[in-house]
Amino acid sequence: LFVAALWAMAVFWKRRSEERLPLRGSHWPGLALYFLITGGWFFLAYQKMGQPLIDTMLGHELAGHILEDGSHHAPGAGFYQPPRNVFVHFFPWSIFAAISLWRVFRNPLPEAEPRRFERFLVCWFFLGLFLFGIASHQNGRLIVPLISVAALLAGRELSRLLSKFKAITVVRTAFAVCVIALGFLAVYHFSLSKRNRYVKETLAQKNIADTIRKKVGEQFPLTHMDDPFEIQIWMNTMRPSVSPAAAAELLHGSAAAFVAVKDFPALQKALGTNSPPPIELYRWTTTRNEEVRIVSNHPRLEWTDRMATIIGPFSLRLDGVKLLQARGKEFVFERREKMENAVSFSNLASAPQRVRVRFSNSITVQERELAPGETWKL
Repeated sequence: LFVAALWAMAVFWKRRSEERLPLRGSHWPGLALYFLITGGWFFLAYQKMGQPLIDTMLGHELAGHILEDGSHHAPGAGFYQPPRNVFVHFFPWSIFAAISLWRVFRNPLPEAEPRRFERFLVCWFFLGLFLFGIASHQNGRLIVPLISVAALLAGRELSRLLSKFKAITVVRTAFAVCVIALGFLAVYHFSLSKRNRYVKETLAQKNIADTIRKKVGEQFPLTHMDDPFEIQIWMNTMRPSVSPAAAAELLHGSAAAFVAVKDFPALQKALGTNSPPPIELYRWTTTRNEEVRIVSNHPRLEWTDRMATIIGPFSLRLDGVKLLQARGKEFVFERREKMENAVSFSNLASAPQRVRVRFSNSITVQERELAPGETWKL
């Protein structure tokens, strides 16, 4: 919304001799709908997550990416990337957008309304490029809001160029271009891209996730220390990574714990020299020559009667139950028959955390706020 509002700078481009054109309609319904959707979502998210939502979205993601993205780039250091990204991501239509931009300055239209529309697009485009260029965090997909502007400019230029041809000629040419482009994309994505190093890595992680899922299912209480996140994507989970100290504490316990780790020396250091080494259940080497392991204090990768894991801010102890679902701070468990069923949550965070629990054979939801260090046993 802010980037699109930069068009207002076109007001200062207006000639003194130009007549003022009245605005038709009202923007208030659209603005109200926008703030209802985004503000309503933010309010509901804040009700669920609290202050961490503010710290993450407004602190780390917004202000942090504008000022410093973790790569120690000063604001404005990547100013050349937004223009390059627009040109590359919108190619070949970016060529016609560039021609259209040149025409706005070189040969503006004589009619008042279309000329002002061109200025509106130019201000939106160039000021948007400036805004993205001064940010420290640069990523090709962030430039998408400016693609719509480039498309309007390119469309105007193509309309002017194609007006000399018959409609049937334009339709046939467009159809041929679509067939050729889609054919190339199909060949690229299903054949050529498999040679790409990143695609190979992603497919390798998929094979690993498939192996784990076939053996123990998606929601197996696997604790992730620093293994590649693609594994979780393929397993349909999203659990924050834990520190080596937290992973070591799990492995020291009496309940079965399973840890996916890449920096194995760091885990060994956290375990200490007097601790027995963990049992290595799986090991694979990524295309980046990094070794990833699944280690445990249990001899096999399997569900056991007593298990322990860390999911988000909670340390979980599962006695006679299986984890069916873990979304944020909401958990669903299945009781195992002919044994005592118990679940305990310990809050590892420095702030109070609310947790919601339900068992699969009941519609009753139990909820409780845990203070830092507090344990709740069900």
